Amino acid sequence: MKSLPLDCFSLVCVSMFKSAYPFTLISAILLSAVVLTSCGGGSKRTTIHVNQQQEADLKAAQEAKIIAEQNTLHQKSIEQLVSQARLENPETTSLDMLLAMSQDPNIPKQSQGLAALRHAELLFEFERADAFLVSQQAINQWSNHPYLPKLYNQLAFQWSALENNEKAIDALTLALYQPQVDPYTLAENIDLAESLLESVSQPTQLNWMLAASLHDIENRDFWLRQAAAIAPLDYILELRRSGHALTLGQVNFYLYFARQRLMIGDYRTVRLTAKILENDMPETEVYEVVKSWANNEGSRVTIGVLLPLTGKYANYGQQVLKGIRLAISRPEFESAIVLHIQDTAGDAEQCVLAYQQLLAQGAEWVIGPLLSSNTQALVPFLIEDIPVIALSNKIQLAAESPALFIHSLAKVVQADFMARHAIKEGKENIVILHGYSDSAFEEAAAFAQTFMDAGGEILDIVELEKGFSDNRPDLIAMRYRTDDEELLASLDDDLNLFSPELNMDIKMPLAFDAMYIVEKGRKVAVLAGQMAYSDIRGMQLYGSYRWHDGHLLGDQGRYLSGAQFAAPYTNTEQPNQAVADIKSQYRLIWDADDMSPLFALAYDTAMNIATLGSRLGLKGDDAIDALATTIEFPAISGNYYFDEHGISQKNFAVQRIRRGRIE
Repeated sequence: MKSLPLDCFSLVCVSMFKSAYPFTLISAILLSAVVLTSCGGGSKRTTIHVNQQQEADLKAAQEAKIIAEQNTLHQKSIEQLVSQARLENPETTSLDMLLAMSQDPNIPKQSQGLAALRHAELLFEFERADAFLVSQQAINQWSNHPYLPKLYNQLAFQWSALENNEKAIDALTLALYQPQVDPYTLAENIDLAESLLESVSQPTQLNWMLAASLHDIENRDFWLRQAAAIAPLDYILELRRSGHALTLGQVNFYLYFARQRLMIGDYRTVRLTAKILENDMPETEVYEVVKSWANNEGSRVTIGVLLPLTGKYANYGQQVLKGIRLAISRPEFESAIVLHIQDTAGDAEQCVLAYQQLLAQGAEWVIGPLLSSNTQALVPFLIEDIPVIALSNKIQLAAESPALFIHSLAKVVQADFMARHAIKEGKENIVILHGYSDSAFEEAAAFAQTFMDAGGEILDIVELEKGFSDNRPDLIAMRYRTDDEELLASLDDDLNLFSPELNMDIKMPLAFDAMYIVEKGRKVAVLAGQMAYSDIRGMQLYGSYRWHDGHLLGDQGRYLSGAQFAAPYTNTEQPNQAVADIKSQYRLIWDADDMSPLFALAYDTAMNIATLGSRLGLKGDDAIDALATTIEFPAISGNYYFDEHGISQKNFAVQRIRRGRIE
């Protein structure tokens, strides 16, 4: 018998099998290989590849291509209808046509959804009364549509316009929980959210930040740090209970959260965080790190200190050293800190030699110098991976080395804080009065720069001449310089038109809504009285701790009601519990009540270095990164963080004068 070709042989065998065993097609395909073996005979075996699955895949791909082409055509039609509706508004039939497309079963689902969502979006643009209702119906029906984030953004803009910022942020959060968000929609979402976040509740802020971290990959760590800084433990527990546990991509949230709690000594929460990670993400490196913190597996750290312990600045150096010693004497740092102290004697050259000696002794962190001249001399010699936290007043030096950070209570730092405070209080136009000294000029300049950077306007800066007690001429001249010239000209024209024979002096309303005064308290009290005689009344006055000279209320604060000035938290009339506890320890150890702001500044610096270096085990570049990126360090002198230049941005207590008293 003439042998058959292989392909014919295969077909015959399969045909024979299918006629004898009328099973399903899949069964036939699976068993055909067995039949081929017996039909073929001999040692030669043939494998047949049946391509039904490939054919099905090809058919599905062709169908998908057709649907995609249809969607593209319908999308063009939808966009044309949207453009036409905007041109025809308010009398338009295009809206009805969009609605009809959204309900047309003969077009692809994605096109139906796009028509429905664009229709809802236009209702907002056209300020239709049913916009909210229709949009919610569209959201419910098309909950997974790729255009949905845009409609959520539109909803957020509408709620924001109605001053319902909670619902606005909620809508923005829902937009970010969609699986796909295009870059433009994401940027629009973030821009609106950043303008509203401070006005909403903490849980609402947290929900949005965590949602933002899902899509804003470039800034993911930033949003996770921000969320970790404000998240209470209850929020995290509730998040897990509600089935919204964090993803592996968000695991660093737990790292930052645990670090923040470790910084304030909340060891219970650190242990609970480790337990959460053990349950949810046990294979991650973050779990191992947090577990080590929870188990108190700290590292031994060597801290160097540069201070003037002899010479004319020795008293200040001793105050700093007391603060450092009290901080590292806490039980959690027992046997974990090696302290090396070098005396700079207030001399720049000696400071450089002392720093080099600390390096030879293995210092991994350095506190000091205290004097600005010493800090400036040290800058060229700094090792890039040994962090140095100076306590100097010349804060701009921090920008000269990535290893240098400056933690300071300087008046310029207080001025920065008060400028931001004034902006938060809604002030827009400010006049600055400052005394005749370099220090006063620097403080005035710092306030002006920060206030303008935040969007405010400085209408005038008045330098008060040294030795002059009567500044009314300066105040009156300042009033004229800040008058609204256009309004004045308009009023003058009106007066000449209706009463040309009258020669009247027009008094203009004040063009500024606050004043920042850089003077000592005694001078501030005098100026406040002179303002009243210069027709400057009811003005909000701001200042720094420079006011606190013991003479601010010399006339019982007669003209200073409502005035505000910055003060370290350790120097307020009613200190918080943390400050009261440290003051009690100070009194017990040194038998004195004169705990200075400098002591508190040193205590805070040492506490945070000890925690970062010992409890967190950070040194070198990791230590510098932690200093630069930690959102907030706890401090009895006022919480702080280091900005991009390495300068501490501190919180201060705002002291207010009411009924002749400082509160």
